[in-house]
Amino acid sequence: MATIFCSKSGSDANNGSTYALSKLTIGASITAAGSGTVIIGSGLYNEKITTTSALLLYFDGVVVLDGTGITTNSAINIGNSTATLAPYTSGGVLIVQNHNATNLVAVQGAGAGQVFQNVIFLSSANSVGISMAFGYAANIFLYNCLFSGFTTAIYAASGVTATPITCYNCTFYNGTTAILLSPAGGSPAMTLANNIFSNFTTAWSFTAAAVITTINLNQYYNITNWVKGASTYTTLPQVQAAGYDSLSAVSDPQFTDAANNIFYLKAQSSVSPTVGMYPYGLTRGAANDVGGLWHIIPGAGYDNSGWYNPDGNITKNGTTGYFELTGGSSGVVWSPVMNLGMVQSISQLNIESIQTFPTNMIDSTLADVRPNYQTSEIRASNSSFNQNDGTIAWVTVKNNLPFTSITGQYVQVRFTLTSADVQG
Repeated sequence: MATIFCSKSGSDANNGSTYALSKLTIGASITAAGSGTVIIGSGLYNEKITTTSALLLYFDGVVVLDGTGITTNSAINIGNSTATLAPYTSGGVLIVQNHNATNLVAVQGAGAGQVFQNVIFLSSANSVGISMAFGYAANIFLYNCLFSGFTTAIYAASGVTATPITCYNCTFYNGTTAILLSPAGGSPAMTLANNIFSNFTTAWSFTAAAVITTINLNQYYNITNWVKGASTYTTLPQVQAAGYDSLSAVSDPQFTDAANNIFYLKAQSSVSPTVGMYPYGLTRGAANDVGGLWHIIPGAGYDNSGWYNPDGNITKNGTTGYFELTGGSSGVVWSPVMNLGMVQSISQLNIESIQTFPTNMIDSTLADVRPNYQTSEIRASNSSFNQNDGTIAWVTVKNNLPFTSITGQYVQVRFTLTSADVQG
């Protein structure tokens, strides 16, 4: 039993006792921890997780569990054990994506309780998000989780004796049945509060024997059915007349671009800040993409990727794909104005870069920031503004370091690269 650190700069030959001695893979870290704790640093991990003993699995930043190119029975397999997957710091989140398995998560055996907090489950070929299909799976707790694109997001099959399930501040988007509990024996107690159910044929379905602790304060949109045993309700008033969900509502949560996994809420959203998961703007496209907008321009002026290079001195390197200063002693690029979908407080800009001579390049794979040759600026407003707006002030910031927060729904960044040490 130990506390093991895992990071993308580590090595599985390390003992994992600190970040400086961190292991490289989650699998090796779990083996070393035993019935202990694994703390995972930010980054994309191309692997799956299997636990066979009690484990605390913490994510320190944005951790992506990616299944591209690997064979998986499940991306996360919890067997005969108790597992807690939760943030190590307030901004910690786990994104599970690109795993080719019917069940993205399998919970098997007699664990005393499973906890998932700040976990985003994205379906590719997966029909089920979390499946409890074998033996007794007790006390499933989900806090601030998101399920997108599953036929059934949470499923307890007939082979399960009983499955008490608790969901607080979760979002279920786009599928057939969000929660389906059909155990053969026992009474699956359900506590569902402050959740969003959107674009599902059925919000929840459970047997007549289910013990309903709480179904309350949820928000529904584009839902056809609610099912309890032999009873099917087609409207929320019918559900409430039957004694369930007395304080819930039906309205569009107004995600920014849910089809592309951008779940920021628009400013006009009717969702209370206490209902549904904390809105994340998830990645789409390349691993370091942000909302599909961060693409380097190929030359001067505007182009269809939305970047603006007014002086024409910065171009895209055809081999590396990096920003490169190719003309003059300095050059500037402006990002598009990005609509975050709701008012955000921004306190850090993370860019990984490397200095090369005689030109300046930003390398998306190396963290070697040389501020004397690069200036990074950011600005924001609660109202939309033009990309080349001349009135909203820019704030100069240090890459990868916290700065005084700026607030605004609409955000833009600007980079100036120089070929000589003229920044001071």
